[in-house]
Amino acid sequence: MCQCSNFMLCHRLYECKRLYFRGIKKLK
Repeated sequence: MCQCSNFMLCHRLYECKRLYFRGIKKLK
């Protein structure tokens, strides 16, 4: 899972970014 508090930090890490967006889709 992406433990990045800030979106910008996730954006720098491509893998973390993908997991971040996937997490949002699951929440909605």
